[in-house]
Amino acid sequence: MLNFLLMAEETSGGGIGTTNIVILVVFALLIVFMIVSSIMQNRKQKKQAEEMQNKLTVGATITTIGGIVGKVTRIDEETGSLFIETGDETDKHILQIIKNAVYSVHADKVSDEYEEVTNEIK
Repeated sequence: MLNFLLMAEETSGGGIGTTNIVILVVFALLIVFMIVSSIMQNRKQKKQAEEMQNKLTVGATITTIGGIVGKVTRIDEETGSLFIETGDETDKHILQIIKNAVYSVHADKVSDEYEEVTNEIK
């Protein structure tokens, strides 16, 4: 980039004003590029989160933003909330959370492996 600026200075006859303009244009383009890429990345993440929330079904195992792992027992579309069951077989709890609090949805194999490991520990 510095070579580009030096070339611009040499071709402009050594004028200080032209070099300053070239520097400002280059920095402005870099800032615009950073802003646009940031906006596009945020849109992509938001779209992925919405798709994940729309794919939630009863029986899916999820992890919340707070780290709570549970199985979805009911989905309330009116309020946008989920009811999840957490705990083991002897001490189960039902929690109501909002859909936006879902961090990830696990595959069925993960929950099966988790149940096998917890049964072995008992």
